[in-house]
Formats: sequence, structure tokens, C-alpha cells
Amino acid sequence: MKKRITIVTITWAFMMLFAVIPASVSAESEQSIPVKPTELIYEEQTAPKILVEITDQDPVIWDNYRGKIYEFTLPEAGTLQVSVFNPDAGTQKKGIETVFSKVKNFSEPNVDYCHYSFDPNQKEEYVLTSGNAGDKYYLAIANAVSKFESQSYIRAAFYSAKGRTIDFGRSYVFGCEIDKDGWIADSDFKFTATKSGYIDVDIYNSNDGDSKVSLLNENKKRVSGIYRQGFNGYTCFGVQKGKTYYLRVNSGGRPEYGPYKLRLRDHVVKERRVSRKKAVLVKKNKLVKGYILPGKKTSDWYKIKVTKKRKIKVWIKNRFSDQCYFDVYNKKGKKLKTKQKIGYADWGILSKTKYVHLAKGTYYIKVYNKTKGDSGGYELKWK
Repeated sequence: MKKRITIVTITWAFMMLFAVIPASVSAESEQSIPVKPTELIYEEQTAPKILVEITDQDPVIWDNYRGKIYEFTLPEAGTLQVSVFNPDAGTQKKGIETVFSKVKNFSEPNVDYCHYSFDPNQKEEYVLTSGNAGDKYYLAIANAVSKFESQSYIRAAFYSAKGRTIDFGRSYVFGCEIDKDGWIADSDFKFTATKSGYIDVDIYNSNDGDSKVSLLNENKKRVSGIYRQGFNGYTCFGVQKGKTYYLRVNSGGRPEYGPYKLRLRDHVVKERRVSRKKAVLVKKNKLVKGYILPGKKTSDWYKIKVTKKRKIKVWIKNRFSDQCYFDVYNKKGKKLKTKQKIGYADWGILSKTKYVHLAKGTYYIKVYNKTKGDSGGYELKWK
């Protein structure tokens, strides 16, 4: 038997419908049973289980192992997930083997490819692989004991990597395309902003790894930075109502990574104060919201009035793709030495409070991006 890699027990199931097309299997052949995938893209859809029965009447598929071979063909670029369910885990007779391979000939002694061997003591396991249109994969379920019968189940799901238009508030599941070097390629998803403000991009990666995400304009020109997003975080971008954008996503890693879940959420922000002359007075303890668009260095301005010499507290919550900044100016437009960076927290939003000593008078608070690719929303309050 070839070298095997044990597959981890399934912890995350994104499944889709497959239809089985039966094929005859003779005792002397290794004829495979094709499983034809039907593309579905939404998280709540699940593929049915397919019953697999192995007896001593099945053909020999390597050495003295008898069983069945199932064939999966990718209809387009994407990710294939094959799960094996063993209802008698830990109690089956010695000799059961379940192996996933890119090559149909399981009897070849020296094959330059990976085998994935499923543990018969586990009730449910899965294997993931990403590829391109026409790629074939094989699953062999067999045993080497005469007069032996076993039952198990398989479930197969295909997740397309094809870019498409996506809506806000819906969860999509996408597979991964493989580039010429064998790594996961970028995928672009089109959307139109329904509100002016900022959006959250939520990506859940099946391998719990980091993804990369960036924002493109309607001409597919990148206007943001490229941000690395942890599996439990999200990234924010500023957007304008009615404008078309593309989201470029790379779930990262090797072909066995994927699929990933993608969701967009939008947040409306009604006003932008883009110059000191247009700054609106913000009263003490009043919370205001703003947003910054990507593609250029820009800023929002707010005016405050201090009634006596005192120490004020400026509080900002960062909903940027990365970092936002703020400065304090006096009435004549001179910047005070108060510039503060509010970083982005991978687990969510980072808030920062800064104490500033001011004399009585009128002042301005400028919130801005230092790097033109950074954008998103924020909340501001002072007291």
C-alpha cells in the first residue's frame, strides 16, 4: 500500500447536492463509478449521503483488496470536498481501506502523488482539494478480508471558484482556482454599493488560515491596500452609493485549502465633512459617525468649542481596513502636537482615547487616512 496521510475529523461541513450516475463494475476491472457534481453556492444547501456497500464479490482494485472506485470530475475551477461516513467506526473487521487519490490506478507501486487514507475508527472524515475544469479525482473503498461485508456512506460537494455578482447580507460559499504554479488564484466578486458609508467583508476560511482581500473600482483597478484577514476577523472599506466595485479575494495556501465563506454587510453614514470650512459643530458627549473613501488621501473635519482651559478626552472607534489617524487644530488652522494612530484589531474594532490639554476657544478635529489605500468608517466623541 502506498504512503498515506491521515485526514482530520470533519469540523466544518459546507455541502452541496451531487447526483450519482451508476456504472457496472466487473470482478476483473477497475471501472469507476462516476459522481456528477451539481453546482450550488449557498451555505445552507447540503449534499445527500450515498450508500456504499462492499462485499467479497467486488473487483480487486489493488493487491487482494476488493471494493469500489468512485470518480469525481470538476465541471469548472473550484474545490471538491469528499466526506466518508462510517456508521460502524471502531467495530468493523480488520482490513477496511478508504483512500482518495488523483490517480485511478491504485495498484501502481511507485506513484508520484499523494494518497489520503481515511481512518476506519472515525465516524466522519473529509478531504478537500482544489483544481480546474476537467480535473479528475478518485475515491477507493475496499477491504482485504474474504467473506466480508461492510456499509458506509460518502458525500461529495463542489464549490465553484467562478467570480460573480454578490448581494449584501447573504452568505456565499466559494471554491478556489489553482494558478499555473499550483497555488490558489485570486477571485473577483462584483457588487454595487446600496449605501454611502462603509462595508464589512467577512471571510471564513475552511483551513482556519489567513485570506487576502482588496477593493477594486468599476474598471478593476485596485483602489485599496491588500489586507491579510484572519479567519475570525473582517475588513472594512469606504464606499459610495450607486458605485460598482469588485472585491478581490485570495483564500491563500495550497490546493487542499478551501472552500471559504464570503459575506458583505453595509453601514450607512449620512454625511462627510471634507474641509475645515465645512466642519460641523460637535457638542460634548455627542457621538458622530464618518467614513473615508479609498483611492486617495482624504479627511473629515469636526469643530468643537472648549469653554475653559481644561483637559479634553477624544474617543475614536476605528472601522477602517487598517489604520486611521486624527489631529487637533486651533482656530487659526495651526496643527497641535496631538496626532494619534488608531490601529486595526484583527478580532474586530479597536478604540482609542486621547487626552488633550486645551485653552478656552474653538478647535478642529481632523480624521484622515495616511495611506490612500486605507478606508472605512469610524465613530468619534469628545468630552
